[in-house]
Amino acid sequence: MDLEGRKYHIIEQVMLLTESEIDKVEVVLKNASDSLIEQELTARALEAEEDIKEGKVFTIEEAEAKLNQRFGV
Repeated sequence: MDLEGRKYHIIEQVMLLTESEIDKVEVVLKNASDSLIEQELTARALEAEEDIKEGKVFTIEEAEAKLNQRFGV
């Protein structure tokens, strides 16, 4: 089954759920989302710590200049 078909199949199944079942699904989705966010933030923090150890840092002025350039200011 292709992705589009899978999506429709899931939608059909969700339409048949009771309110308590939907509550359970919401909890699972929220926990999965929170876990992914935590993993991403942890990975970024570890990368930042490594960059600092390697001396890959910017002064405040350099960081501001990069942001201004990125946003066209």
